[in-house]
Amino acid sequence: MAYLSNLMGNPITDVDGERIGRLDDLVASIRGAMPHPTIVALVVKR
Repeated sequence: MAYLSNLMGNPITDVDGERIGRLDDLVASIRGAMPHPTIVALVVKR
């Protein structure tokens, strides 16, 4: 299981492997009968 605290600050790269920033936060949504929130976006600090 991945914990947000372990992911924060990790480098984020684009599809070509070029570094674009660091993970600053995640955006989640609670929808319907889903048992857990779904990650819908990354907040990247450049």
